[in-house]
Amino acid sequence: MNKRTNAGYTIIANIALPDCEYVLGEKQTESKEPKYVTWYCVNNENYYYGYYTNNKNDALVTLYKRAKKEINYRIDKLNLIIKGE
Repeated sequence: MNKRTNAGYTIIANIALPDCEYVLGEKQTESKEPKYVTWYCVNNENYYYGYYTNNKNDALVTLYKRAKKEINYRIDKLNLIIKGE
């Protein structure tokens, strides 16, 4: 399996939805650059809205929260459609 990378970060986790995903990237660095990032990603190549941190646990929590927020938004939207609003 090929490792996926973006901007020097290796993607180590993802939460996929039908048309997008949220990913967690890790960078092995000794510099002051953040070691972790979460992105919103489309088509496995377009990465947006990066959240950067040096704490892996914070990055994981952010990954899950971002995905949960999107899922809840979609559920709410679907419920409005079902109700005919």
